[in-house]
Amino acid sequence: MNLTEKPDAINFLTTHYVFVEKIGPFKKTAQKAWKTLHQNTAAILEVVMITGYSVFIKLNWKSFSYC
Repeated sequence: MNLTEKPDAINFLTTHYVFVEKIGPFKKTAQKAWKTLHQNTAAILEVVMITGYSVFIKLNWKSFSYC
């Protein structure tokens, strides 16, 4: 990375996010969340082009067990 005192403006394309929330144990909810997303892919593609997928996971660290 080159550091400079004069910043360059960078323009990014508009980004849209689809949020699917499933609450419960990860092993039970992850597959359901992806299934829900893929069932709605056709409707999403009518509005915007899908360029990628991301996953954001919120863990309850208090109940997380360490081995």
